[in-house]
Formats: sequence, C-alpha cells, structure tokens
Amino acid sequence: MQLAVSVALPMALQAAIELGVFEVLQNAGKGARLTADDIVSRLSKINNPEASKMLDRILALLSSHSVLKCFIAPNSSQRHYCMTGVAKFFAPNFDGFSLAPLTSLNNDKIILAS
Repeated sequence: MQLAVSVALPMALQAAIELGVFEVLQNAGKGARLTADDIVSRLSKINNPEASKMLDRILALLSSHSVLKCFIAPNSSQRHYCMTGVAKFFAPNFDGFSLAPLTSLNNDKIILAS
C-alpha cells in the first residue's frame, strides 16, 4: 500500500507548505490545537467554501505519518491538529529558515517529470 500512495505524502506536504499551514500552527503558540476551520480562517486568499474539508483531509494524511498530531475531543467530531517535532522543520525558525524550500524543489514539476 505504501508504494501505491507514495506520491500522496509529498504532495500533501507541499500543499500544506504553500498554504502556510505550518506557519499558522506555529503562530498559534506552543501546544495550540486548531481545527481545519480555524486554520482556513487564518489563511489569506481562500475563497473555496469546501476549503476546510479539503484541508482537513490533507492534515489527516499528514497526521497519519506523524508530521502533525491529531486530537478528537470526546464530545466533538472535529479533528484538532498541532505541531510535532517534524512539523517544526517546515515552519520558519528564528532565523527564518526551514525545509520548505527544499521540499518545494523536490516536488517541482520538472523534477517529478524527470
């Protein structure tokens, strides 16, 4: 199964980077747990009414690979996400550096086509 979906994780990671999800989670503070609705409300230029559902699927995939941590409150059906040690590498550090540009380079259309 891993071989069949091996492209899904890098593409989900790339989408989260391009949207700025890691920055939103990082700016929410240490240990903050946000829903996909919370994250979408903090992103700019999101006009799709289905954005939070689509983002929730991306975040669920990332959490299944331990890039993010997912929590479901006992009396709620909404998933809440927070940063992990892995996710911190994709958000800018105090010097403004992250692994996001390297990930974007590796997922470039030209690189993938070659």
